[in-house]
Amino acid sequence: MAYCSKTDIINSMPAKDLIELTDDASAGAADDAIIKRAIEDADSAIDLACRQRYTVPFTIIDNVIRKISVDIAIWNIYSRRDKPAPNRLVRYTEANIKLKAIQIGDFNLDFAETGPDSAAIEVKPEFTKGKVDYDGDLLGDVMGQWDQEGGSLDEW
Repeated sequence: MAYCSKTDIINSMPAKDLIELTDDASAGAADDAIIKRAIEDADSAIDLACRQRYTVPFTIIDNVIRKISVDIAIWNIYSRRDKPAPNRLVRYTEANIKLKAIQIGDFNLDFAETGPDSAAIEVKPEFTKGKVDYDGDLLGDVMGQWDQEGGSLDEW
């Protein structure tokens, strides 16, 4: 799921600019494929910045993420022609500053942090040496009396 929509882009920049910057075929209309790609690239940048603290891609899109996606996608569209509008560099820079703040934990999104390592934090090892199962057999004793034999694995 994209973090912003074509409608968000249309509502955030002049229509004539959008057409001029995306109409490579001179059809007189904005190219949906180019807009979609700009949004996908923006969303990839967001995912890259947020993946250490949050599960991405996001399934909940709050206004902060939507606005960051819009600002980066519009920057991507303007960058195709090397003619960014005067305020676009400022908005793009602010979006990246916000992403950095999210990444390092200075800004929290309104949903739970569940980055890639969060599940492993709660795992505690369970040692079975010396424990027995319901039949009285040693747990982990799959190779015979390995804990009573001398030597090393190199000798096997």
